[in-house]
Amino acid sequence: LDKLLCINSQRYPESSQIIFNPNRTIFYASFSQLIIALTNPSATDINFQNSFLISFPSFAEPRVFLAALFLRFFINTNYPKANITSLDNYQLMRNRVIRILSKWMDSFPYHFTTKMINAIEEFLKLIDDEQNLKLQKQIMIKSLQRVCGKSKSLIRRVSESPPLILPTDIPENEW
Repeated sequence: LDKLLCINSQRYPESSQIIFNPNRTIFYASFSQLIIALTNPSATDINFQNSFLISFPSFAEPRVFLAALFLRFFINTNYPKANITSLDNYQLMRNRVIRILSKWMDSFPYHFTTKMINAIEEFLKLIDDEQNLKLQKQIMIKSLQRVCGKSKSLIRRVSESPPLILPTDIPENEW
């Protein structure tokens, strides 16, 4: 996960790592550029967000995506290469990260392992003291509660096996 640290400092767009279609939608991008585009404070493309959440498991593990969101949330704005240039953009980006996390938890609760849920709980403790994130924290808590509820019901359904169907007209030794 140390390789994800580049997400905190890469410029957007990094021309060697992202290619746009003529209509300015992303055609090709590295994982870090996709995370930067996803959390870009000035972008409002819900279709990109939904497409990313649906497709990212084909090229990244959920825990890696979660780590990337955490790194992006805690970006060091004093770093010379940081791509967040103002306090307003910083706050917008942090709000976007929380909305993406909530949307992800609500839409795909089966992506979340116990360790990931524990990491989100620790994340919520870290943002506990910040006054301007109280509403976002409440949104995250609701999403986390839904994930825990859906995860338990999903596990219960998976662990219940259907009754065994045995062929009655074929002898058991010929199955």
